[in-house]
Amino acid sequence: MDGSFRVKTGCTLTDFLNRLRLDHARRLVLGSSETISEIAYVVGFNHLSCFNRLYRRVFGLPTSAERACSTGTQPKGSCDCQDQLRRPDGPGPRSPAWQTGAL
Repeated sequence: MDGSFRVKTGCTLTDFLNRLRLDHARRLVLGSSETISEIAYVVGFNHLSCFNRLYRRVFGLPTSAERACSTGTQPKGSCDCQDQLRRPDGPGPRSPAWQTGAL
């Protein structure tokens, strides 16, 4: 099944599911008060380190920095988080990162 899924979507089933989980996690990071650990487990990651590594790879910021930037608790000028938040949401299903399994 994974082979035909990859042909149709340009990514593996695992990469696709991880991206769905990360997109859901990002909405929770930006819009809820749950801890990062709780969010990781709610969206389906059993290992916080794996969640943090993939989140940063896809969105370009660690969860804690993104949450601080979105809530305005990051000191002004201390990071370029606003520029990072405006960037595209990471690689799409047909990008080389998905196709090579870089996620």
